[in-house]
Amino acid sequence: MTQRTEAILILRQARDVLLARLTERVLEAKEEILDDAEGGLFQGGIDEIYEQLVTRLSHINAMLNLLPADEPVGSVDTHPLSSGDGQDGLAAATVMDTNDVSFGGRAETPALPAPHTGAALAAGTDIVPVEITPLESPPPGGASFRSFGTQVFTGDLDAAGESLAELFHIDPARGRRCAEAFAEQLAHSPDVMTKAMSLRKEIAAGNFNASLMLLYECFALQGMEAIRVLQTLMGRLGSE
Repeated sequence: MTQRTEAILILRQARDVLLARLTERVLEAKEEILDDAEGGLFQGGIDEIYEQLVTRLSHINAMLNLLPADEPVGSVDTHPLSSGDGQDGLAAATVMDTNDVSFGGRAETPALPAPHTGAALAAGTDIVPVEITPLESPPPGGASFRSFGTQVFTGDLDAAGESLAELFHIDPARGRRCAEAFAEQLAHSPDVMTKAMSLRKEIAAGNFNASLMLLYECFALQGMEAIRVLQTLMGRLGSE
């Protein structure tokens, strides 16, 4: 057994312990959680449980993602970027096939779990999916990750933020902050564009935990906000 394999086993063991604690905590706080969900509590048990256990599960899962097996099974097919600086890599991405950088093209995808299943998503566990209603049509402005990449490359973060606001169905000001986070990541790590382009494939494959990690790493989206954005993207993909 290699050191990496041993480290992975330790992290998985820790995840199992936290999952058992989370299950027990949810069962104990059933009434409190339901009251919180219905708006009956000012400070409910959902946030408390999330802070106590789900955050730790998310950290464990993030560490597992940083420790791939010595012989990984399968990989995400992404376009290679230029070996130059961040701008060269982004410039290459702006001329790629739009099916890879937007939510175009029909794809058969499973249903996305509802927001209250965020704990299971963070833990990378199997959960029971529920149906969501796809958005009726694409964003009115025709925003895509390709146009977003071009806007970031040209330094137009206002337009890039508007594109993300349409794609993610979020407030324009929040979209601008996500665009700023992406541009900052790109300046230090050009491979962030590769990660962003792999988002569609991860969603189509039903890899929701990996999709949430990409939303965090590329756009600084996390928690319930990231789950809502993931639902939006899933709806767009399902309606195409």
